[in-house]
Amino acid sequence: MRVSALIKKELRELLMERTIIIGVILMPLIILPMIGGALSAAGETFARPTEEIRILLIDNDGGKYTAVFRNSLNRLGFTPVLISGSSGDIQELMKEHGVLAAVVIVRGFSQSLADGQRASVQLFISMSSASTSEMQRISMLEDRVSAAIALLGEVLASERGLQLSFYNQPAKLEGNLFYRGRVMSFAEAESLIQLYFTTNLLIPLVLVIMIATSGTVAATSIGLEKEAKTLEMLLILPIRRTSILLAKLFSSSVIALIGTASMFAGLLIYLSSLGGFVSMAGASSTGASASEPMSSGLVFPLTSPALALLAVVLFVAMAITLSVGILAGVLAGDVRGGQQLAGLMQMPLLLLPFMLLQFTDIGNLPPTLSTALMLNPFTHMLLAIRTIYEEAYLATILHIGAMTAFMAAILAIAAWLFKGERLLTMRISLKRRSPP
Repeated sequence: MRVSALIKKELRELLMERTIIIGVILMPLIILPMIGGALSAAGETFARPTEEIRILLIDNDGGKYTAVFRNSLNRLGFTPVLISGSSGDIQELMKEHGVLAAVVIVRGFSQSLADGQRASVQLFISMSSASTSEMQRISMLEDRVSAAIALLGEVLASERGLQLSFYNQPAKLEGNLFYRGRVMSFAEAESLIQLYFTTNLLIPLVLVIMIATSGTVAATSIGLEKEAKTLEMLLILPIRRTSILLAKLFSSSVIALIGTASMFAGLLIYLSSLGGFVSMAGASSTGASASEPMSSGLVFPLTSPALALLAVVLFVAMAITLSVGILAGVLAGDVRGGQQLAGLMQMPLLLLPFMLLQFTDIGNLPPTLSTALMLNPFTHMLLAIRTIYEEAYLATILHIGAMTAFMAAILAIAAWLFKGERLLTMRISLKRRSPP
């Protein structure tokens, strides 16, 4: 037999295998376009027309060049809400006027520019979350205000032909970020958000890997009994089927507890090791000593409530995947089929929210997509971890409650399948059917 004939035979057999068609060919064609479309929609939602960017302009100067700077802001798409001579709390003023950014022109601004000295413009931004899309918004606002300062420099340069480098940047941009009642500099926020992104990426990634593998435990348990024909023998014994299901659930819960303990211990070691890096970040961005780490809500809070809630989230997530594994084991006919079916049921539910929530907030997504994601228990798992970061523990408890409700629904379906002859007769096979 020629090699070409063998190659054709192998290709024909591989392409007739349903698991390869679904997992290798169809799944990327379904999941990746969905993620790309969702991210594109989120980007369109984020990239609003420039005329909709309202900012608070607090004018404590009232001079000639203040009006020039305000015109520069208008040219760059801002809609300034002007307040003259205010010394009130900036955060309260921003909340009162419903804006997320404020530009403060300090007293003596016009006089400094007239004297050929560099003036100061303060930018204050309210940061709603520590996500990639939020950092893009902050960077966009910072760049546009800097561009407005550059336009002011062009006006000054047209009036005088002195020190062109000075007129390119006639004012120094300063200011702070407001995040959940905390005040931090731009440099401090940038380094801490990098740290947050690292930990917020690692923890869900570890969860996705662990959950994807642990979900096959229960499916393997039922599949082994089906292959060995011991399930039929177990069913004819004077034991209620609900007792059999409860036994499998209890044993799966023990596995979930062991997996949770292992994962939790590893996460504790990892999070504890970040302390030195946090101190270094604080020293490099603020000039403080390494013994005085920065205080912010971006570092995972190693407090008793946070750790307890994290452990509960991990356990419920593991229990959900084991419940899906039990359901897959009931539906499949053997061990291999149960494992494949469990993977096909879990991976789309895990990957879509994992990929989306790494780059955007669920509030930035279209309403239809965000509603669909909220019907996914693993979305609540990822959001629960994020709310623990933000110390919004009430929201964490609500997400845990939603996860528990999903788990109860999955177990109810599995219990229904355990009744009657469905447990023995129902088969969903991903194998290629043998020719008659």
